[in-house]
Amino acid sequence: MKIHFALQGVIISLLSAVFFVVLSNIVVNKPHQDQYSAFTIYAPATPPPMFDQWLSNKDKE
Repeated sequence: MKIHFALQGVIISLLSAVFFVVLSNIVVNKPHQDQYSAFTIYAPATPPPMFDQWLSNKDKE
C-alpha cells in the first residue's frame, strides 16, 4: 500500500511540474504578467482581487 501511495505522489508531482512549466511559458509570452507569476496557477489573467487590494494598501503606507 505504501509503495502505491508513493507512486501516486510521484505521478502527481510530475504532472504538476509539467503544468507549472506550461504556465511559466504562458507568462513569459505575456511580460506584463511576470510579476504575478506566483498566482498564474489559479489566476492566469489577473492577480487575485485580495492581493491587489493588499498591494495598494501597502503603497499608501
